[in-house]
Amino acid sequence: MNIPESIAELVEQAWQDLPSDNPARAHHGIPLLLTLGAMLVLRSDGVILDLWPEYEPGWPTSDGKSRIVSSEEGWIGIVAGSEAYPWLADLIPLRPTGAIDCDKCEGRGRVPVTDWRGETVTMYCGDCSALGWRPSAKAVQQ
Repeated sequence: MNIPESIAELVEQAWQDLPSDNPARAHHGIPLLLTLGAMLVLRSDGVILDLWPEYEPGWPTSDGKSRIVSSEEGWIGIVAGSEAYPWLADLIPLRPTGAIDCDKCEGRGRVPVTDWRGETVTMYCGDCSALGWRPSAKAVQQ
């Protein structure tokens, strides 16, 4: 992901302020999202890593190595990370003309799910990468 120098500098400053035991700090990045199965971190060079396989090597899909995430996963991380680091919101793409609301989340970027206690919580929508919209079919064809 290409990020402006001003954001890169903020990431560089922020990771240095993290506690020494924060896994993101070891990768010179800031934590974006921690879920069961994902630990997304943004580095100042714009790379978004998933550290989960490295820190949970016993996880069934783990190979013990961190990985660079896809752009779709990356947007979810940026949206989530902007809650802790509001300046990351500048990286979220503007909704283009003609974009349509995501059917799954109805344009909210989050979907309600029932957790193990039977309580309703929200998760970031994977269908639209937590953006709430998708390009129109016409835009995708071009």
